[in-house]
Amino acid sequence: MIGDVTGVQDPAGRDAGTQAASLEALPLGQSVLRVHAVEGMVQALRIWQRVHTV
Repeated sequence: MIGDVTGVQDPAGRDAGTQAASLEALPLGQSVLRVHAVEGMVQALRIWQRVHTV
């Protein structure tokens, strides 16, 4: 899905799309995220948490 939406066929170039989709799942009750670029996802998650708890 992310490749179709972004037009990026190489999975290595879709980290931002994966992060966006993962963060959108959090308010829907998703508590487990499967990611490959852990460092970037941790950073995105920390920002998301700060924005949504202030």
